[in-house]
Amino acid sequence: MFSFGIITDTHIRAPQGDISSPYRVNDLANDRARYAVELLKNQSPDFVIHLGDMVHPLPEMEVYTAACAEARDIFEPLGKNLHYVPGNHDVGDKPVASGPASIVTESGLNKYETQFGPSWKYFNHQNCCIIILNSSLVNSTLQEAAQQHAWLETVFIENKGQRFIVFSHYPVFIHDVDEPEHYDNIALPGRRQLLDLFKIHSVELVFSGHVHHFFYNDENECAYYVLPPTSFTRQDYAELFGVGPALEFGRDDVGKYSVAMVHILENGHELQLIPTFGKSAKRNEPKRNLPKGKHERTLKKDIVVSLRHAWHESKYLPYNGPMEEFSRKLARNDYGLLRLLQMGIRDVRIPLQDLTSQASLDRIKDYHALGIRFHVFCLAEHWQTATQLIDGSGAAIASLEYVLSGKATSWSLEGSMTPDTIPVSLSYAASGAHQANATKPFAHSVSTGFTWSDREEVFAAVDNATISTQIDRLLFQISWEADLSSTIAHMSQEFDSLPWGCAIYLRLASSNPAMANFDDEKIAERIHKAMTLLENKNKLHLYVDTFMDIDRGYSPRHGFIDRLGNLRKVGSELLTNRPTYPQQ
Repeated sequence: MFSFGIITDTHIRAPQGDISSPYRVNDLANDRARYAVELLKNQSPDFVIHLGDMVHPLPEMEVYTAACAEARDIFEPLGKNLHYVPGNHDVGDKPVASGPASIVTESGLNKYETQFGPSWKYFNHQNCCIIILNSSLVNSTLQEAAQQHAWLETVFIENKGQRFIVFSHYPVFIHDVDEPEHYDNIALPGRRQLLDLFKIHSVELVFSGHVHHFFYNDENECAYYVLPPTSFTRQDYAELFGVGPALEFGRDDVGKYSVAMVHILENGHELQLIPTFGKSAKRNEPKRNLPKGKHERTLKKDIVVSLRHAWHESKYLPYNGPMEEFSRKLARNDYGLLRLLQMGIRDVRIPLQDLTSQASLDRIKDYHALGIRFHVFCLAEHWQTATQLIDGSGAAIASLEYVLSGKATSWSLEGSMTPDTIPVSLSYAASGAHQANATKPFAHSVSTGFTWSDREEVFAAVDNATISTQIDRLLFQISWEADLSSTIAHMSQEFDSLPWGCAIYLRLASSNPAMANFDDEKIAERIHKAMTLLENKNKLHLYVDTFMDIDRGYSPRHGFIDRLGNLRKVGSELLTNRPTYPQQ
């Protein structure tokens, strides 16, 4: 129907410089904002929303007015269809005990409105009601807080029948609706009042900034997005990642900066985050040849990726000021989800164990609401358990993969496997013992998939089994060292005459588990080549291992994203708008 842009947390400073921040990275904010504005304008949005913290100096600082003027100058290319959401740096913090800055005041509101206009408002676009809130006012004792709440109730009633999209600088919540108050959410009772209103009036989308990281939640069929900044990343959230922090102890994580395009469909939406990678543009520089807003998947072939790492992991962050000196904050690393969406990958592979906790099941539903499908695998002895567990996961489960072990003569392939509605793949646990010989060191290892040299034995065993007709795919691995073109050509020829499809498990790990494969160029080349070779082969399906880097332990290898959740070379090349990846 239409598309709009979002930019957030630019944290622009006065052009003459100021002392509003002790961090080096904040000196880059203005030029980073210029680049982000240019990139966003190039997408030709119908309108643009700035989610707040346009400037870094607080209203009581002398340089606030100069910083606001600089911000308006930087945003000028976005034109009159740019709408501002007040952030805590723009009007003052929400009412919070032991906060690091002064809270919102009438004086701060007046200064803001002089610079950027009303601090809450709405407008209609096609069949959508676009609502901008001043979230610093929620739970405030200022009279404006009650006025805004009454206004909001009226807007919902007067626009009944419209689709509602809400913009708030502070997230309503970041992990779950019952989380305790912290610096990065809206406290009770205001949070519950908003959630109830959003539920009653079927709000479809809520966008927030403030946290300088990406988070996603689905509550009552409403998608809650917290979007990354253009300026700097919050270093308190660096604790979410299983690796040392990015620059400035996590404050300058260049792989996470972005602007967004939101594409409103007749039923639903698509979020497109466009990386800026922290790039800068100087005042009066010549215009660059930046990516256009063609929102299309670049995948030549649907692929299934292995989510080897915990994919919905929540952590309590250390209590450590200035944000949380006196309490712990629970947060979840959602960058894996973001990267799947950015690359257009819709199929992921997880173990059956991930269906045994309520947290996993809830998150599976959230992912599926965004179009993600789950391919679940288990060892053969857990078949019965698998049948019981998938009943609670509904349409999110795309297939079940049963993993055999031992020799073909010991396989139990009799009777019924799963309900008819779930496609079944048959796989194999290939151990080091299966490849042992006297010419090389013995490796205690196990990998996924039948080996192609054993295909005749596999075909015969499956063909003679009573469950043969229930099997949708047979999963064969292709090692890192194998010739891709000849192997895939041979597989295609064989499976053309077979009743099953072939799931090709493309291994990125070296066959020697002691050797690392960190060659991003070769990994990207091999994945692209596999997708090209399989593009028009309907019976062959591509599975790739791994999605996130395995950077320690056995068989270290790179994948689509690194341990910070940032894009590797192949991940960047699969972005829907294909920006140029920066040289690191």
